Amino acid sequence: MNYSNSFLIRFRTIARKTGILRPLVRLYRATFNKSYEEKFDAEMMSHIQLGEIVWDVGANVGFFTQKFAKCVGPKGFVVAFEPSPKTFKLLQENTSGLTNVNCQNLGLSNAEGQVNFSESLSDGDPTNKIMLDNASNTIKVGVTTGYIYSRAHSTPNAIKIDVEGFEIEVIAGMSKLLLDSNLKKIFVEVHFLEMANRGFRNGSTEIIKTIGEAGFRIKWVDSSHFIATR
Repeated sequence: MNYSNSFLIRFRTIARKTGILRPLVRLYRATFNKSYEEKFDAEMMSHIQLGEIVWDVGANVGFFTQKFAKCVGPKGFVVAFEPSPKTFKLLQENTSGLTNVNCQNLGLSNAEGQVNFSESLSDGDPTNKIMLDNASNTIKVGVTTGYIYSRAHSTPNAIKIDVEGFEIEVIAGMSKLLLDSNLKKIFVEVHFLEMANRGFRNGSTEIIKTIGEAGFRIKWVDSSHFIATR
């Protein structure tokens, strides 16, 4: 099923306006969270091969970073991007013994510079996120684009993206990188509600279109995750 189709987007919009979307999402996740996330995780890891370069965008404390490092082996390499200063320290600690991991205290976006970042009091909170408005209780963090970073270093073979509703900017900043034939696989967690709250009701359609036009085939693993390959 294509979870970015217009019917489901309209349904989500109506559910959001009537106040039933969050309860439905909570119910769905409470019922299926373990099984559906495990399915995506298993399928994603099955695509990672020895010797590959993998970017973990929104690495948090390094749960997947460590898994990627094991899969790519000593001849492969993992770059873990985490903009939160507090979470970045935990990421460094958790990957300190991995010689094939490079941790970057950066976020990826559609431009280079600094942006506001919402950071909770809980260390490693997975809901920490980049904010483009001047909301209270935010800090400044550095960002760059995927294309700029790849030009200065090397093109990844695979990219995992989990950025709490900032998917549009991250993928927009990769538009030229997406055309590089060395990039074969992209794994994305789509945060529909967070994008809608930022005014991007059709955000999922936009990112699917951008990735698809770059020559990738899209497969939705479940209602929140897709894998793009070529």
